[in-house]
Amino acid sequence: SSPNLLDRAWHFIHSKKELWDYSGPPKLIHKDLWAGNILVEKKETWKISGFLDWEWSMGGDPFLDLLWVEDEIFCGDPLSISKFYEIMEINPKDPELILRKRVYDIIECISTCAVGYNFHNPTKEGFKRMEEIIIKQIGDPNQ
Repeated sequence: SSPNLLDRAWHFIHSKKELWDYSGPPKLIHKDLWAGNILVEKKETWKISGFLDWEWSMGGDPFLDLLWVEDEIFCGDPLSISKFYEIMEINPKDPELILRKRVYDIIECISTCAVGYNFHNPTKEGFKRMEEIIIKQIGDPNQ
């Protein structure tokens, strides 16, 4: 990723600091919610019985977990996402919500790239994908 893109991403997220500078009471967030980390059981209906893989958990904004659920569990399925927001009593068309999602996408991409670079076997494809997500959120500097 180009230094120019990272500078632009940094400027963008800092210009929207009021959206991500969570100052509410600390909440335990998982930060890796996907189907493989959620235990379910069926009695009369399906119920969540537990969560696995807590090494990324921390205190913070619960909105981060909502983004993971939307992206990782519903995989962009509009009907499932719509029902999820209805149950959570969240208006998905709220302009502030949309902007918060953009800001958190950028923060998560930068964080993922840093973790991938330091702890995992990073691939050019993985970094390219993160770069594409950031460009989608702030615009392509070459256009």
